[in-house]
Amino acid sequence: MEEGMLIGISVVVLSIILSMVMGLLGGVNTALSSAGKSTGDFLSTIAQKFEEIFRQITSLFQF
Repeated sequence: MEEGMLIGISVVVLSIILSMVMGLLGGVNTALSSAGKSTGDFLSTIAQKFEEIFRQITSLFQF
């Protein structure tokens, strides 16, 4: 009887721990996804600015 209760309690505790770990991993995944998107947006903006500078330089020298 006691062993059955211990197994039941162990299963409940294990499921709680697993759900907490899955929630934490989900939060980490969301943070990394948004960081990747922000980095991509930043690099895209830099590329656009370099292209604009290049166009201005070429128009200055009439290339």
